[in-house]
Amino acid sequence: MNCDLKRQLTISLENRPGVLSRVAKTLAAHSVNIRGICVQDSVEQGVVRLLAEPWEEALQTLQEAGFHPVQADVVELETHSVPGALGMIAGALGAEGINIEYAYGTEPVGGASSMSIVVKVSQSERAVEVIKSFELPSE
Repeated sequence: MNCDLKRQLTISLENRPGVLSRVAKTLAAHSVNIRGICVQDSVEQGVVRLLAEPWEEALQTLQEAGFHPVQADVVELETHSVPGALGMIAGALGAEGINIEYAYGTEPVGGASSMSIVVKVSQSERAVEVIKSFELPSE
């Protein structure tokens, strides 16, 4: 199972039309690729979590554009897209006392058999060790 530590950027935005577009276009203008995104609302604010490459360029670009990104270590893992996969992975982390604070992910388009999940956990480096040693029964 592929698993790596990544740097996530989180920004708070006004919850109104066009704001997310401004973020995406600003990053694109600096050749920053958004690899993962989670957007949620919080009354009058929106919270955007990004996995962007290169993340250092994303950080600088967002700061220069007047945003205030917050950095966090997250774990990105790629696993088989099978029923119960998330439950088994979450169970392995929980058994080691590692809390999943939040997660987001996607299943690739076109019938691919793998999916990418991003998790914010209480112990990032230990989580990587646990996940790398974990195998789903179908693997």
